[in-house]
Amino acid sequence: MSNGGNNGNGGTSFVAPQLAELFAVQASLASAPLGQANSAIYIDANSSHYSTDFHDITSGNNGAFSAGVGWDHPTGWGSINATNLLTHIEGSSTLSPPINLTAEYTNCINKRDTYFISWQAGPVGNAAAYDAEYEYGAGGWTVFKYGASPTANLTLLPNESVSIRVRATNGSIWTSYTSIEFPSSPCVPPPSPSG
Repeated sequence: MSNGGNNGNGGTSFVAPQLAELFAVQASLASAPLGQANSAIYIDANSSHYSTDFHDITSGNNGAFSAGVGWDHPTGWGSINATNLLTHIEGSSTLSPPINLTAEYTNCINKRDTYFISWQAGPVGNAAAYDAEYEYGAGGWTVFKYGASPTANLTLLPNESVSIRVRATNGSIWTSYTSIEFPSSPCVPPPSPSG
C-alpha cells in the first residue's frame, strides 16, 4: 500500500526480498546462522508464539479466496513481527533431511530382490520419525517404512529402475526428500541340485 492505494506489489514477490533482507541482517549479527528458516518459521507459526510473532490478517480477499483466522491463501500467516520472530526462531530446532541414503542388495527370495535400506539423520535437529517410499519408473510412490529407525528391508521386482526417497519429521514439520535411483539386480536362482 502506498498513499492509501495499492501499488500492485504483493505475494511472494513482495515478501521474499523482505525475508531475505531480514535473514541477511540476522546472519550478520547472530553468533550462529539460522539454518533452514522455512522449517523454523512453520514450527513457530504452529506454536503458541503465533499471536506475538505474526500479525494475522483476517479480512479481505484476492478475488479467489478470502482471508481468515490463521493461515489462508491470500495472506499466508500474515505479516511478521520481525523482532519477536527472530527471537523465537534463532536457535530453534530446525531439521535437516536425511543423508547417506543407500540400498544394499542382500538376497533373492521367491524370485524377488531383497535390499537393506539405510540412511543417517541430517546434521541439524532431531528426527522423531522417517517416511521412506519406493517407485518403479514413474508409476507412483509406495510407502515401505514409517518409524524412528533409519533402516528398512525392502523386496523389489528385479530388472526395474527403482527410485527410493526418505524424509524426516520432528513431529511438527517434514523435511524435503533425499533420493537415490538404481536398477534392481536380476534375481539369480540357486543352482539345481544334481541327481
